[in-house]
Amino acid sequence: MLRILKNVAFAASILFSASAQLDSCAGSVVSLSSKSYTATSSRKAYDLDNPIALPCSGSTHDFKGSFDVVTDNDFYIAFADSGSISSSNGVIEVYAGLISNKFSTSFNRYAQAKRSISTTKRSTSATISFTYSANVLSVYKDGKLAITYRNRNLVISQILIAPLVGTTTISSGSLECVVIATGCTISCPSIPVDCLDLESDIIGTVYPPNSYVSIPCPGNSYTFNTSVVSDTDLFFIALGDNGLTGSYYEGNFGIISTNSKVDDGKTNVLDPSTAYSTESVAADVSITYDATTKYFRTYINNSLVTERIIRIDLKTFAFSAYNGFSTLFGGSFTCVYPDGCPK
Repeated sequence: MLRILKNVAFAASILFSASAQLDSCAGSVVSLSSKSYTATSSRKAYDLDNPIALPCSGSTHDFKGSFDVVTDNDFYIAFADSGSISSSNGVIEVYAGLISNKFSTSFNRYAQAKRSISTTKRSTSATISFTYSANVLSVYKDGKLAITYRNRNLVISQILIAPLVGTTTISSGSLECVVIATGCTISCPSIPVDCLDLESDIIGTVYPPNSYVSIPCPGNSYTFNTSVVSDTDLFFIALGDNGLTGSYYEGNFGIISTNSKVDDGKTNVLDPSTAYSTESVAADVSITYDATTKYFRTYINNSLVTERIIRIDLKTFAFSAYNGFSTLFGGSFTCVYPDGCPK
């Protein structure tokens, strides 16, 4: 089995090059090819031509990874910068004692080392995992912490493996880059909203039960977009936890009147006759909310028409025509999260 894995491994390569970079506000998960490493002399020799490259820089991301290993001896794991193990900046070396049951770490300016440990002819297997967070490297064997090391200045960008003697084979490996940059936001896939057919048979607003739309990411930034065909201004209410019995906001998109506003509480239409018409018009309308600044903005055909600071945590929108008909279609929310999209 090891011979087969070895032959496959030499034909395979790691998915990313050693110079791979990733935006500081993006995470990434990659799979690693199976690979066998063989010691052919009395000195450990890393495979410098095929390092396991992080798809991100240790200066912009934390990272974690794991792989299954089958080995007939202890082996080394080196965490290096772009200069590999010969870098003048040094290298973090982990001694993974699967046979000896001893783990250790060292920070070296690399030099070849003779091996003087007893060997075994019988292979052993384990899952090796590691995390790098807040400059601390932690290595685990079968889920149990084996060793930790606090890094000071080395910008890790690649990982190398060398067996003590014999053959070490890794498989089922993966690497994950974790965002650590501040001020990052991640825009997630849009969440569709059902079409709404609205009617008001009075000179005023009517918010029927089917016009209520829950905000899918309260407390976070978001954008709501929809197309509308209407013979009236499109009115809306923005509600918190207590609905209309608590603090709320009401406003309108002035697609007929050309006057748009957002009021604290019930809005006052100064000239109702300007808010409806005998002819329908089409428009694209949007609502954006910035969770950092608390600014709430509305747009008609991508042009800003209102903005104000919102002082409650909004949970729901509801929509209404005004003495006429409005149809909303193609609506969606796009949420923006600081820590990644929900799974």
